[in-house]
Amino acid sequence: MRLVVFDLEANADSPHPENQEIVEIGALAVAAGEVIEEFHSFVAPTPGRSLHSLTVKLTGITEEMLLGAPLRRAALSKFLDFCGGAPLVAHNGHGYDYPLLVAELGRAGLREPVGKRLDSLDLARSVFGRGSPRPGCSPPLSRRLSDLADYYGVGQHVEPAHCALADARTLWEVIRSLLDDLTSDAPTMRIQRRTLKATDDDWSLIINDKISFPRHHDGGRYLADTGQRHWRANTDAEVWPARSEEERTRSAGLGRTP
Repeated sequence: MRLVVFDLEANADSPHPENQEIVEIGALAVAAGEVIEEFHSFVAPTPGRSLHSLTVKLTGITEEMLLGAPLRRAALSKFLDFCGGAPLVAHNGHGYDYPLLVAELGRAGLREPVGKRLDSLDLARSVFGRGSPRPGCSPPLSRRLSDLADYYGVGQHVEPAHCALADARTLWEVIRSLLDDLTSDAPTMRIQRRTLKATDDDWSLIINDKISFPRHHDGGRYLADTGQRHWRANTDAEVWPARSEEERTRSAGLGRTP
């Protein structure tokens, strides 16, 4: 199954996502647990619409950086091509990214994505609905992406938060970790899996896809020199890359005790 994990940065000059303008898009295409392609684009703002100071502070994006960026319709059209019909995943997507994206596509005269729209915030709620699935560990401080990344010990090695591609990379690492927990043998996780399946939740499809791959790996390597924990298999076999023992130890050690 091909999955598109994405993040949007917008000009926060309105409290309503539907009225904001996208200024940056970052996305990953994932298949068989491997990042196979990345997408990144700045988006030129509407002439005369200045970047809000909060946007500059949070993202580091300046108006000078957007000079010569693709126009809105062109950037969004390329993003749609990248997505194809794959399921999409964003963090707090239903509350922010999807309303923003749909509104922007409408203003540009473009169709909406045809793939299912998943929210990793829902996945985090399933994993941390009743504390932590890890014995002796407290749950993350919140279900915000930054707190989840801190809990699992991922994402710190990439660019600052609120950079679209960096956030998409961090989100994928968080999703991997959430799926590792959700597919574990912990009793609470077995119950959650049954609940997702019984309610025909879209995440149940992703979980089943993950379980169908072996949880071990062979003949591959992590690309440590890129600063990313992308997995590149040396064989044609479809395997979901298990985290190394060192990663699992480090991640488990970051679980907060009461």
